[in-house]
Amino acid sequence: MFSFVSRMAALRPNGEVPAPLSRRGFVRHLALGASGAAMALIAACGSSRDKGNDASAEVTVAGADVPATDAAPYHDNDGGFYLVHNDAGVLALSQRCTHQGCTVPWKSGERRFHCPCHGSTFDRNGVRTDGPAKRPLDLLAARVLPNGDVAVSTHQLSQRTGYDPSQAVRYP
Repeated sequence: MFSFVSRMAALRPNGEVPAPLSRRGFVRHLALGASGAAMALIAACGSSRDKGNDASAEVTVAGADVPATDAAPYHDNDGGFYLVHNDAGVLALSQRCTHQGCTVPWKSGERRFHCPCHGSTFDRNGVRTDGPAKRPLDLLAARVLPNGDVAVSTHQLSQRTGYDPSQAVRYP
């Protein structure tokens, strides 16, 4: 029966026998392989927002949870958005900063969104007021259901350059 090395020598055109793998070489190959496998797994999983890339994924906000006009926004952490109610209607704003993608919390005391990573600030309508972000928070598609609930499409983001009342969906 042939050993592994003899089989390899038989496969090489010049009959050269490969040098045995040292312990250091084995550990290096093992570490590189593990790193490659981890990177492939991360790439395959993607971000939690990309699960399934289902363009029809919707989150329904119960009518009772829709904030009053000019009240603090409703935050849906699983859907990754804020629901803001202003005089024109409701806006579904992405919770991701348009600068580097950090989660932007609502600061009730300041009555604005304030990114903790690099200091960008956004008003109630998601319009940038300060910091390195170059544009407003992204807008998610929303629609009001007949029962007063609001359905937000978590995979339909729109970039915008400012706020216009036509971006809001009329809310009863």
